[in-house]
Amino acid sequence: MSFIFNEINNHKNPLYLRLGKGNETNITTLVMNKNYLKKNYFEIIKESKINILCFGSIATEAYKACLNIKEKLNIEVGLITIPKITKKKNIYLEKLIKKSSTIITLEEHILVGGFGSYILETYYKQISKIKFYMLGVNNRFHSIGNQEYMRKINNIDYSGIIKFIKNKVM
Repeated sequence: MSFIFNEINNHKNPLYLRLGKGNETNITTLVMNKNYLKKNYFEIIKESKINILCFGSIATEAYKACLNIKEKLNIEVGLITIPKITKKKNIYLEKLIKKSSTIITLEEHILVGGFGSYILETYYKQISKIKFYMLGVNNRFHSIGNQEYMRKINNIDYSGIIKFIKNKVM
């Protein structure tokens, strides 16, 4: 995570940094920073025809789901985490989307105006030619609970992600 603090310190304008509550698994420790320095994203599981794009600690749920799908169904699902969003298009991400048959965005945020919307708006030309799904929080005031509970009721925990991919993508 220190790489992002260095970028923030070197930036001239105000930035928004979303921090977790703490004790979350740092999924980016699975890969080396050199990958990030080139592409501005982390390829946690090698890109495939089906790819999940996400950011933050929700990537741990996606990681478990991808491993389960590979083990039980022998289907490769790539997992890409994007730690920062900018106005500028990422040519590597654009190429990844072009090569995909399905993109699923995953976020612990309300879907409207969130990460999925950003990906859809920024890469619309590429996404219009493939299957595109957004997973996230559908109803902000539906219930109250801890992070694990909220993920479960919004079907963005690892079992909800597996179920979604089985039912919608395959």
